Amino acid sequence: MPSVEIVLPGSAPGSFHYSVPKRLEDGAGVGKRVMVPLGNRRTIGFIIGFSPPPEGVRLRDIVDVIDDEPLFDEKRLEFFRWISNYYVCPLGTVIKAAHPSGLGSMRVKRKASLTAEGRSVLEKGRPAGADSAVLRALAPGAMTLEKLFEVVEGGGFARVYGLERRGLVEIEYEVRRGAAVRYETVYSAPAGASGRSEISTMPAKRGIVRFIEERGKAARSEIREMLGNSSVTHLNWLEKKGVVKTEKKEIVRDPFADIKPDGKPAPRMTADQKKAFDEIQKAANGGQFSPFLLHGVTGSGKTEVYLRAIEETVKRGGQSLVMVPEISLTPQLVTRFRSRFGDAVTVMHSLLSEGERFDSWRRVRDGRAQIVIGARSSVFAPFSKLGLVVVDEEHERSYKQEDKQPCYNARDLALVLGQMAQCPVILGSATPSVETYHNAKAGRFGYISMPLRVEGSMLPEVEIIRQSKSVFSARLKEALVENRKNGGKAIVFLNRR
Repeated sequence: MPSVEIVLPGSAPGSFHYSVPKRLEDGAGVGKRVMVPLGNRRTIGFIIGFSPPPEGVRLRDIVDVIDDEPLFDEKRLEFFRWISNYYVCPLGTVIKAAHPSGLGSMRVKRKASLTAEGRSVLEKGRPAGADSAVLRALAPGAMTLEKLFEVVEGGGFARVYGLERRGLVEIEYEVRRGAAVRYETVYSAPAGASGRSEISTMPAKRGIVRFIEERGKAARSEIREMLGNSSVTHLNWLEKKGVVKTEKKEIVRDPFADIKPDGKPAPRMTADQKKAFDEIQKAANGGQFSPFLLHGVTGSGKTEVYLRAIEETVKRGGQSLVMVPEISLTPQLVTRFRSRFGDAVTVMHSLLSEGERFDSWRRVRDGRAQIVIGARSSVFAPFSKLGLVVVDEEHERSYKQEDKQPCYNARDLALVLGQMAQCPVILGSATPSVETYHNAKAGRFGYISMPLRVEGSMLPEVEIIRQSKSVFSARLKEALVENRKNGGKAIVFLNRR
C-alpha cells in the first residue's frame, strides 16, 4: 500500500505521512487535497509527494480525496518550496496563501447522530451520567459537535469519540467548500420541437418562445428580467413538454467584463521604445531567464513597451503577468490592456469577491486568460505557460507583505518565478530601488534607459537653492512673478520649523 506525504494549510511545521487505501489509489495525486485523521479529528491536507511506507511504522489511512484535478503541479510546488525555505514559513501556509478562498483551505464540519444500537441502548435506559445526556441530546436528530458541546455539559471530544468506538454514536464529516463554479440555465427553441401545437392558444408561452427564437438562445435571468417572474412557471412547463431545450452555461464573474477592445491601432513607438522592445524581444526569442531594469522617466511610454512585449508573448502562445504596487492603479491599467487584448486579460487582487477570485484563478490555470494584472498576490497565479513577467513601479514598498505569513517581497518572487519559467522579467521604474539599480549597473540585470518623454521633451530642470532666508524669499518671489506673467501655475511647499 503506497503512502503519501501531506502538509496542513495551517502553521504546523513539517509534513505528515499517511497510507492510501486501495479504493483511493487512482484518485490520489500531487496537488490534490485529502481529508485525513489527525488525533481525534479530521482535517484537510495537500499531497506534496509519494514515498514507500517506513518500516515498522503503522500509518493511518487517508479518509477521502477531495479534488478531481490537482490544484498545483510539481513545477509550482517547487516555487512554493522555495518560498517556504527562503522566508522560513511552513509549506502548508504558503500553499494556502497561493490559492483563493475555498481552495487554500476548507473547514470540516462534524455531525454526530445516534446509531440503531445507540437508540436501542437509550430506550433501555442503560447509560448513565454524561453518556446518557449525549445520547438524549442526539435523539431528535443529527447535531454538529459544536452545538452538542453547548447543550450537554461534559460532552467533550473524548466522550463523543468514546461513544463512537462503542458503536452508539456515528460521526459524519462534511467538507465546507468555498467558492464554486457558477452556472446559468440557457434556453433554446428548436423549430421542430414537439409540443409546439399546444401553445397556439397560450399567448404568454408563445411570447416566451418567440423571445427565445429572436435571440437564438436566452438565459433564464434574461427572460425573467424582460418578461417577469411569472415566466419561470411557463419555462418549466415548456421544458417539460419539449418545446424548449436547456443547457448549462458557466458564468464568469468578471468586474471588468464590459471593457471591450476599442479597435484603435497601437501608437507609433519612439526611438527609445523601439530600442527597449527590441532588446526584450531578443531575450524572449532566446527562451531563457533575462531580467531587465526598464529605467524610464515619467511619461516615457514604459506601458506601451509592456503592451508590445505582451502582444508578442501572446502570439507565441505564452501567458504574461503584470504586477502593480497598488490595487487602486489596477482599473486604469486594466482599461488600457482590455482595450488592446479584450477578454484575454484577467485581474487578481484581494478586493475582488470570493467568486471573482475563484473564476480568475481557474481561467489562468486553464489557459483561457493569457494576461494577468494584479497586486503582489498575483505572483501566485497558476500559470501553465508563463512567457513574460512585468513588475511596474518595482521600487514601491507595497510589494512587500509584512503583516502576515508568508512574509515576502513580490518583486523578488517575480524574479524567482521568471527564472523557473525561463522567461524575461521587466522591472519598470522612473526611480528604481537601490538594489535593482546596483544589479543593473553591475551587469546582473539588463539595463534599458528611456530618458525622454514620448513627445521627445526632457523633464523640467530642478534647482536646489541653498541660500539665506531673505535671498531665497527674494528669488522665489521673482520666479513666481515671472511664472505668472507666462500664464503658468506653481505649487510651493513651505517648512515652518
